[in-house]
Amino acid sequence: MEEKLDKLVELIAGVKDEKAKEALSVILDVLNDTFTEIEDINDDLDSIDEAFQLFDEDLAAVEEAVFGEGGHDHDHDHDHHHHHHGDDCDCEEELEVACPNCGVLIPLESADIERIECPNCKVMISVEYDEDDIDE
Repeated sequence: MEEKLDKLVELIAGVKDEKAKEALSVILDVLNDTFTEIEDINDDLDSIDEAFQLFDEDLAAVEEAVFGEGGHDHDHDHDHHHHHHGDDCDCEEELEVACPNCGVLIPLESADIERIECPNCKVMISVEYDEDDIDE
């Protein structure tokens, strides 16, 4: 772009009509200012992109710490929670999963459920079971 602006300066210098030369010089100044502003915007965007990348890396580390391997996305993976009941409990629910999006506990009818929609926030949850925790 700078080469083109330099070429325009050369062409303006060769113009004989002073009014045309003055008008072209003003246009050149506007173009030069615009070019400088675009460069500044691009520099700002590069800085924002770098900050975003750092933020994304930090967020990934937090997701890893909170949600485990694979992080956290819209299709949530979540381990089941084994619900222990006392001997006098009439409740037939044995397994439940907490929605990682809103936290509501969702009872699971069986240990065969792989995906379930949260009735509260409608997020789809992939349910993973640790076979050692499931009583047969």
